[in-house]
Amino acid sequence: MFATNVNQKEQLPPEAAEIMEQALVRFATVRIGAVHEFPFFGRALYGMTYVPVWKLREKLGASWAMDKHGRVYGDPEALIGPTAEPIQTSVATFVHEVMHWIFLHVPRMEGMGLSLSKHIRKKANYAMDAPITRGRRSTQASTSTRR
Repeated sequence: MFATNVNQKEQLPPEAAEIMEQALVRFATVRIGAVHEFPFFGRALYGMTYVPVWKLREKLGASWAMDKHGRVYGDPEALIGPTAEPIQTSVATFVHEVMHWIFLHVPRMEGMGLSLSKHIRKKANYAMDAPITRGRRSTQASTSTRR
């Protein structure tokens, strides 16, 4: 999922600040897990800047997003609290978002034209997801046979 204009100027509830702070700590664990699983992407994984965005799931329909500037946006509640993802899911999703950045998917999407319909942009995102997802599955399969 690509972030286009995540604007966080709305008033946040009192509990948001604490959850967002905890999410930053949890994200450090996610990043370390990602580097452990994919050390050859270490530079890119450490190069991404995590930006917690309150209620991102409600705004974009996804818990994670990225942009062409090396920022990965995450819903803090995906990392902390009763609706938190398992850590392995967060690691896999973070790596997935970084792969979009590595493969220059945002500039490619921009090259197709921002005037494309939402439907076409969504299909393009699915097409860009395919090699990432396929690569992740083949990596998991080869890793599980070695253990």
